[in-house]
Amino acid sequence: MIGIVSYGVYMPTYRVKVEEVAKQWGENPANIKSGLLVEEKSFRDIAVEAGLKAIENAGISGEVLEALYGGNMS
Repeated sequence: MIGIVSYGVYMPTYRVKVEEVAKQWGENPANIKSGLLVEEKSFRDIAVEAGLKAIENAGISGEVLEALYGGNMS
């Protein structure tokens, strides 16, 4: 099969609000795009969680995968 079969996303549970970041940095909250994600996991751990969710969402076994691509937004 060719094409995107599924995707997976992982979002950390805890987040520091934009207002708190702005207060600590002495900035206007409007100048900050988003809050900070707080998690005691590495980027690799987060990527694995997203990949596992993609496989689960596709309803396939990891053994039949031909490729798995990852990306991040930061």
